[in-house]
Amino acid sequence: MSPRRALQAFSFGLLLCVSRVASAAGPDAAPRPLSASLTGEAATAYQSAKLLFDDGDRAGALEKFKRAHDLSQDPRLLWNMAVCEKELRHYAAATALVTQYLKEGGSKLTAQNRADAAETETALRAFYSLVTIEGAPAGARVSVDGVEIGKAPLSEAVPMDLGRRTIRVELEGYEPFSTTLDVPGNTATSVPVSMKAEVVTARLAVSATGERDLIKVDGKAVGTAHWEGVLAPGPHDVRVTADGKKPYQTHVLLAAHSTRTLSVSLESEEHKGAVWPWLVGGAALAGGIAVSSYLIFKPKDEAGSSPVGKLATVFVPASYK
Repeated sequence: MSPRRALQAFSFGLLLCVSRVASAAGPDAAPRPLSASLTGEAATAYQSAKLLFDDGDRAGALEKFKRAHDLSQDPRLLWNMAVCEKELRHYAAATALVTQYLKEGGSKLTAQNRADAAETETALRAFYSLVTIEGAPAGARVSVDGVEIGKAPLSEAVPMDLGRRTIRVELEGYEPFSTTLDVPGNTATSVPVSMKAEVVTARLAVSATGERDLIKVDGKAVGTAHWEGVLAPGPHDVRVTADGKKPYQTHVLLAAHSTRTLSVSLESEEHKGAVWPWLVGGAALAGGIAVSSYLIFKPKDEAGSSPVGKLATVFVPASYK
């Protein structure tokens, strides 16, 4: 029988197994049918699985068949589970269940059951490949299409369904390894894994309000107004400066794989003194403070006289402001 015809027979086999397993007359019909041998919650799960399968819900039927098997340990349910996996195009999983079915079936399987299972097991081999994962560090987690299958070193080759598969290997302290593999089916293949030690970093972003605010990290100018980059974990000095503004400086401690953001707004620098002009003949400062020119320039002049000389520039200390 060709692989395609064997798979077609396998698909029909579920309906036979679901409704009439071992129900025919004769010496091979000694085991009671599933519908008669299952009881309690196992029987309820089994009946639900049949309804779901007939309704086209293969994934739901698979879960209910699993539940019935967990409760009853009847090996014939493994065949039903295998057919569901095949319908979901999980050929490697279907093969594993058929193999388990043959191993555990014992007296509950007829000779025809065993012949059909052996033929199906052979047919399924064309639809998956055994893939060897080579070179992965010990303890690395191996996943296929997002599902973890074990840790390196794997004891045996991994059965993978035909088609494009994504293989990922991860281990703390190493950069993750990822690749895609076009699985041909029925042909063994291997995937060499090469992993580099991970370079642990952290990120720092510094934003200043002024377009000309100079940003320095660890004494090196890295940009103006905004800078973002990768640094080694640990302590770092950040300094932001601009003409006419007070400098800003701080120390930051970056944890591995962390991201830190600093927003800096520089303050205007206070001058040491301010220029205050005096008005001739009057008695006022530009800042609105009235001072008698008579008292400053000529304390002994009589009322009504004016000081002689040029207007001078006076610096008022910042503490007076």
